[in-house]
Amino acid sequence: MGKLAVTLGHRSEEYDKTENRWDDGVATRTVPNSSYVNKTSSGDHSTSGVGATYDMNDNLKLVAGFYQGMSPVFNGDAEEADNMELGFRYNSGATALEVMYFASDYANLVGTCSNSSGGDCEAGQTFSGGEVDVSGLELVSSTVFEGQNGISYPVAITFTSTDATFENSFSNGDYWGTVAAGDDVPYIPSSVLNISAGFVTEGGWSGYLRLADHGSSCSTAACGTYQTIDAYNYMDITIRKAVNANLDVYGVLENVSDNEDVAARAPKDGARSQKPQTFKVGFSYKF
Repeated sequence: MGKLAVTLGHRSEEYDKTENRWDDGVATRTVPNSSYVNKTSSGDHSTSGVGATYDMNDNLKLVAGFYQGMSPVFNGDAEEADNMELGFRYNSGATALEVMYFASDYANLVGTCSNSSGGDCEAGQTFSGGEVDVSGLELVSSTVFEGQNGISYPVAITFTSTDATFENSFSNGDYWGTVAAGDDVPYIPSSVLNISAGFVTEGGWSGYLRLADHGSSCSTAACGTYQTIDAYNYMDITIRKAVNANLDVYGVLENVSDNEDVAARAPKDGARSQKPQTFKVGFSYKF
C-alpha cells in the first residue's frame, strides 16, 4: 500500500496447566509433595492486534498499534489487557529518535506472591487487582559523534514517564492491601531516565558511563509511612578492550558513588537498599 504498511494478527489458544511441587531435595523431581494441593489452570482464549506504519519521508515514520493481551494464571481469572501505542521514529545516519505514547487498559491485573515479596501468602499464589489504567510516554534517542584520531563518541538517552492507577476499590490484606480507586499501582516509578555516553577507538578500546535515575514509587497502594520509595540514582562505568577478533576483556564498576538509597520495601515493609558498589572483571569469547 505504498507508504502505508498494515499488519494484522490473531491468536487462538487452548491451555491446560498443572503446578507440581516435590520433596526430593534435589533436582530429580520424583517424590511429589503429598500435602500440596496442585494448582491448575485451563481454558481457551483469543487475542487480536493491528499495527500500522506510515513513511512520511526517508527519515520519518509514523507508528500506531492496538493489541490485546492475555496471561493465564493458576486458580484464578486470566490477566487481560487492551494495549495501544502511537508515535514516530526518526533515523538519519547515526542519529535515531523514537517517541511513543502508550496505554494499557487492564480488565484484570494479577499479582503473584513470591518468597522475596513477603506477605501473608504462599509463594505462587495469585491475587486479582481488578481494573487498572496504565499510560505514559517513552523517548529513546541515540547518536554518534565522530572525533579525531579514529575515536567516536556514542551517546544515548532513554526516558519513560508512567502513570498507573487502580480503577476500583477493594481490600486484600494478603497481597494488595487496602486499595482505593485512583491509588497508584505499587512499584511503578513515576519516571525512569537512563543516559549513557562512551568512546570507541580503532585500537579496540571502548568505555561507557551510564547514569540511571528512578522516580518515586510505593510498595503498596495505601503508601504508608514505611512504604514510600523515594527517587534514587546510580552510575556505572565499563571499560572493554578487544584483544583480537574473538576475545574481549572488560572491567565494570557498578554504583560508582556507593549510594545506599532504598530501592524496595519487601518483604513486609523492610527497607532494601540498592546494589552496593561492585567491581567485576571478565572476558568474552566469540566462537
